[in-house]
Amino acid sequence: MEYLTIAGDTVTYAQIKAACDIGTARLVHTRTDGGTRTGLSLDMPDTDTRGECFSVWEEVWTTVPRSAAQARQLAN
Repeated sequence: MEYLTIAGDTVTYAQIKAACDIGTARLVHTRTDGGTRTGLSLDMPDTDTRGECFSVWEEVWTTVPRSAAQARQLAN
């Protein structure tokens, strides 16, 4: 089975697990109407622009997935 990263790249579970194992996987959060949207990146550096943007709609922040299973679940 294949999954999509937040950038639209197609990846496999093996790639997701490898990124989690070496610590490069990140959950990428953005604002939406009534909440947040979360996607997966396998190589995005830690980012947190909350409170630094002109509009909250431009804010982006990352967190480390708790597990490869969580990362896979949040891959689109």
